[in-house]
Amino acid sequence: MTNIILFICCALCGFFCGLYLKKRVTQKNALFVDLVKYTVALQLNVSGKQLEMGEFNAKFCDSCSEVFKDALQQKYPALSASQKNAVQEFFANLDCASGDALMKHLALFQKQFESISSETATEAKKSSLYLKLGLLLGAMLGILFL
Repeated sequence: MTNIILFICCALCGFFCGLYLKKRVTQKNALFVDLVKYTVALQLNVSGKQLEMGEFNAKFCDSCSEVFKDALQQKYPALSASQKNAVQEFFANLDCASGDALMKHLALFQKQFESISSETATEAKKSSLYLKLGLLLGAMLGILFL
């Protein structure tokens, strides 16, 4: 009886580890998709509406993911060092002196975030594999304990 309980616990632990990894990958993808949308919307704002940054961020946050809202508050999900540096550099340099410099800055980072977003999108497509691998490895570990 204890062997069965140990096997089930190992399988569940593996499944939840896989679920955690899947969530991290999908959060990273959601962040970069929202960053691309943010750069496009901010370019439109600079060239047209010209809302104040606080008001613009509040309106944009109504339709974005929680991960992006956290990124605005300098809280980042599990990003690689280069991705984290790119996001920090983007937000640090949003106070450009002129509109033209800001537009160039936004265009540069839009291209960079689009390439990162395509990479994370392929990772996110493969993320359902983490659940299956976690369950399988947990079950294998449970069998070893038997």
